[in-house]
Amino acid sequence: MANGVLLRRGLRLFLPISAAITLVLLPMAALYEHTRRETLQARLTAQAVAATTQVQATLEEIAADSYVSALLVERLLPLHRSGALGDVLNSVLKGYRRYRSMAVFDASGRLVDQASDGALPQLDETLARLVQRGLRLRRGELWLSPVLWSGTGQPFLAAVRSLSHGEGGRLGVLLTLSSLEPLAQDVDRGPNASGSQERAYLLSAEGRLLNQPAGWRPGDSFASRFPQVWARLQGQSSGLVQNGQGLFLHAREPLRESLGRAGGDRPYLSDSGRQSQRLAVVIQVPPSSLYRSSAFAQPAGQALVVLLYLLAAGASAVIAAAQLRLEALQAQERGTHQRLQTVLRTAGVGMCLCDPASGRFLSVNQALCQFFARTEAELLACTWQQLTHPEDLEADQRLAEQLHRGDFDQYHLRKRFRRPDGSTIWGDLVVSCTRHADGSICDLIAQISDVSELVAKTAYLEAAADAGVVGIWDWDVKRDVLTWDAVMYKLYGRRPDQFGGAYEAWSAAIHPDDRAALDQAFDRAGGDV
Repeated sequence: MANGVLLRRGLRLFLPISAAITLVLLPMAALYEHTRRETLQARLTAQAVAATTQVQATLEEIAADSYVSALLVERLLPLHRSGALGDVLNSVLKGYRRYRSMAVFDASGRLVDQASDGALPQLDETLARLVQRGLRLRRGELWLSPVLWSGTGQPFLAAVRSLSHGEGGRLGVLLTLSSLEPLAQDVDRGPNASGSQERAYLLSAEGRLLNQPAGWRPGDSFASRFPQVWARLQGQSSGLVQNGQGLFLHAREPLRESLGRAGGDRPYLSDSGRQSQRLAVVIQVPPSSLYRSSAFAQPAGQALVVLLYLLAAGASAVIAAAQLRLEALQAQERGTHQRLQTVLRTAGVGMCLCDPASGRFLSVNQALCQFFARTEAELLACTWQQLTHPEDLEADQRLAEQLHRGDFDQYHLRKRFRRPDGSTIWGDLVVSCTRHADGSICDLIAQISDVSELVAKTAYLEAAADAGVVGIWDWDVKRDVLTWDAVMYKLYGRRPDQFGGAYEAWSAAIHPDDRAALDQAFDRAGGDV
């Protein structure tokens, strides 16, 4: 039964605590995820910028190389001798690592001479279209083809530049074929390096892959494997896409800006009005890496969440147990108070509870009402100071002050009380208290016995013994209440407010040498009591 109550109480505490923890964790998790996403996006952007810069540098290098080559060919073509131009083209081919083939065509589109490293496959139909495209270029213009693919899946790029003599007349066309494999390898050495979570893709305009990340081959179709991402890429120069396949950041190489930015600088003049070359760089974070980096996907994050809820559960159990213990103590205190009230009301002597600070009566029994000849309501409206005879008030207040200071926890005093009719009644007052942990008084309990008859007899005996030096005392053994006459106080040299009114108070006044014999005498006498 107790375990069931503890469990229910613990659950009632745990639910709001766990809800508060959740309300704190959710914004923290959201903030962490936002920061992590911003950091991740910044890193991906840096990688995309680096890869795009490589693409731009490659294209600018191809444009510059074709410009230098065109200048050389324009000087030699009018003086062309059999074999001489071919030797020059072979020399140029060896000087530029990206070149795979070079060809010079005259103004009618007929092949004048060519050079190749032997690695270039046959592209006869494509070359014819490239030459025709070049013949439409104006003087000094450059045209870069879309990515060209060999039968073995190797990517190439054709640069077509018009050739002119000094008077402005057309000489023909210079065609160079450059391999994009070095560019693809440069991209693979970036995010695709061993140990990196990200994957970088270098894509052609139709979505085919130029580089070779893990699990891919050059020429594979990115558009087929990631159709939704590819569809989002179309018509956008850059952007961020996230779906079940991961997080993708893409950036297209701004060819027109990079090659046309110099205006009249001949190496970078391009056919900007009809340029169609577009290369795209895509950086991907796979789903496994994306969610593995989440705060709550990490073992430390999971352990922290579990620990927080375990602490909440433990705290709930401790608080619930403490509440049950407190309720049990409160019930015990109420039972003790009820028993005390029962004792107060049924006791044969007058008893009361008083407020320690003001002295007001808090609870009185019927015997006390009879002693003061007042009703319970009348007593509850009074303080003990109001009912004490003025001549005995000072002595009682001194003892009360000592009780408050902690000099003792109980004192006895015989004093006079006043009744409503103005008469005086004698009573033996026994005051005791309970204390708080700090020593202050918690409950002040008083017992008052009617000793008016005893005082009258004592007065008679005192008058009878007035001629001699005889002290008279009375000891109520059961209540341990010792009453002295005035001669006893004279004999012991004490005042009434200095005497506790108990056996121990009197025994303390006996000479130490006589105290043992006195105790033995009382022990023997105790058997007859």
